Amino acid sequence: MIDARDLRKEYGDFVAVEGSTFSVDQGEVFGVIGPNGAGKTTTLKMLAGLLEPTGGTAEIAGLNTETTEMRQRLGFLPEESPLYEEMTPISYLKFFADLYDVPGDVARERMHETLDELQLEHKERKLGDMSKGMKRKVAIARSLINDPDVLIYDEPASGLDPLTTNYVIEFTSRRVDL
Repeated sequence: MIDARDLRKEYGDFVAVEGSTFSVDQGEVFGVIGPNGAGKTTTLKMLAGLLEPTGGTAEIAGLNTETTEMRQRLGFLPEESPLYEEMTPISYLKFFADLYDVPGDVARERMHETLDELQLEHKERKLGDMSKGMKRKVAIARSLINDPDVLIYDEPASGLDPLTTNYVIEFTSRRVDL
């Protein structure tokens, strides 16, 4: 599902990622670990099509990471996910479902099912009035609204309490097993 060959990212004279090669099969969970500044987030952003590699190639589901079609098949969760603070989880997810051309009835079912599974009770509360953990759950739901073939999560438990972290791990593990 993911195939990266000799990925490289340079910023002027600085090499952020040098020669990263790996592949991830369907149903497989793959983690990128390393110290701060090792290029983990840069690598994930190249896979998600948010940064253009300086060198090498990357494909997701057989598609070049720079294509719109690949982005339609990807669920990406950045480390920091600023949300539209005045929106509710439902209006926020509907907005993104519209961007992905998810039919209305499918989007409604998917967003309610996902928010219920994530145990987010306050679906009509403004995002700006929610805790960090609740916002993270909404961001996870956003990454799933288009029913992606591949999920790329950057620090999915960043800043979450231990119970919510365990729940996010269990939740994403169940999604992989589907």
